[in-house]
Amino acid sequence: MRKLKSILCTLACGVLLSACGVSEGSVVQESADSVVDNMALAVTLDITVGGEESVSIPDPAQAGETISVVLQEDINKYEFREKYINDEISESEYDKKYTQYESRLYTDLSFAGFENKVLVTSFAVGTVTKKDSSTANIHYVNDGKEDTISGNCLALHVVDGMKTDMVQDDENDDENDDENYILIIDYANKTFYKTKTNFFLNGYWYWMDMQFADLTGDGFDELLIQHCYNKSIDAEAYRYDEDNHGLKKIYSTWEEDGLEEKFTFYGILKDNYKLEVGVKEIGFSEEISLLEISRYKAEDFEIHEKDDGDLGEWVYKLWKDGKIQKKDLLGEEPEVYLYTTDDVSVKKNADGIPELIIVQPVMVNHRSFWAGNLYRHLQYDEETDGFVVAGAEFKKPQPYDEEEMEDGTED
Repeated sequence: MRKLKSILCTLACGVLLSACGVSEGSVVQESADSVVDNMALAVTLDITVGGEESVSIPDPAQAGETISVVLQEDINKYEFREKYINDEISESEYDKKYTQYESRLYTDLSFAGFENKVLVTSFAVGTVTKKDSSTANIHYVNDGKEDTISGNCLALHVVDGMKTDMVQDDENDDENDDENYILIIDYANKTFYKTKTNFFLNGYWYWMDMQFADLTGDGFDELLIQHCYNKSIDAEAYRYDEDNHGLKKIYSTWEEDGLEEKFTFYGILKDNYKLEVGVKEIGFSEEISLLEISRYKAEDFEIHEKDDGDLGEWVYKLWKDGKIQKKDLLGEEPEVYLYTTDDVSVKKNADGIPELIIVQPVMVNHRSFWAGNLYRHLQYDEETDGFVVAGAEFKKPQPYDEEEMEDGTED
């Protein structure tokens, strides 16, 4: 029988919400004792998001063909306060209302092995092991939106052991002994799959994004998980492991996991204010003129005898008579490097093959000198059960228009 593969991955076809994380070493895999049954009946998930009810998630072993689920949505603490400041309520009333919101995030998931109530945040709906006519009807209470999507599995981010935000001291976050999990509840097969994740919550705001999508091309969903932490996006990907009836991590941007794609980026500054960028493994390279993408003229890139390291322009003054120099005004060798990850997305290429697309800015000598973005196209490799770089492209900024700048129309 053909192996079923479903990947859970953390940048956004499923339902999106949002958290972030730090790895804990090996992945813990758990599932219920029941075995996936391809003859399982289709189900209907009626999901309410937001409102005054607490999170409620039925045990899949006891659920019928129609399952009612209650979830909450992420409400940034400061945005939450703004809502009530406009109503001119007191600080104590604000604290009370926010504490009530926090309390609604906790629920009993003892069927999945959690002894105490746990915090449930981000979610997604998809199909991990079996395609059928199952649907999820999602009602967003706060804005009145309705959505209906296909799927019989509910993915959740679960935090076990987290204190409430009102009593948690952010300066003592390292002392928290909470553990973070990805839980997929397979209602069609009346089972669940559970694994620890690198991602953790920073307070109760900025939840992670979770997205079900077919990343392997086998027709079943995997889950992409991503979170923006300290201005950079991290991501994880898992698939359903038929042999162990659990989840297997197949992609991660966390260095300690050793699952990130292998690639060698290079950037070379050349004479006449040129820049070449490339990825060695796939033979990709592209050359651009820095004069075309910046507001500076050739004279501004030139080193003069009177220049010294105190000038703000030391970042750009790297050439002399159009020849690239080995040292900048601070005596350091100029460098070209990739900065923080700006975006992670899933798209099919022209041949219908799903790809993970990773976007990172290319910086010259300093993070204030942006030269454009490198897009890496990753594809699943069945032999290694991971992702490899299948393509790349470099998108440079729009040519600088001095008239637009004077008109104040440029961002």
